[in-house]
Amino acid sequence: MLAAGDFLVGLNEVRVGLPVPEVLVRALAYTVGERQAARLAVGGLLVPPEEALRVGLVDEVVPVAEVVPAPWPGRASCSSARAPR
Repeated sequence: MLAAGDFLVGLNEVRVGLPVPEVLVRALAYTVGERQAARLAVGGLLVPPEEALRVGLVDEVVPVAEVVPAPWPGRASCSSARAPR
């Protein structure tokens, strides 16, 4: 799920010169296809929510007001969820 709006999603580490691990490139290619994976992982393309949905990078785009925090895996509720340290 991705919030609709003036946001961009992608592999921003490419733009600052950090390498993308091969396993991530393979998973990306499996998810969005070879061509889109190359655009994202090699070119550092950042896309708006609507394009991310179109290429299969996200499953759903919803209004910001409809985005709710999801619990971390293994947690029963959002109120008890904390980010790993």
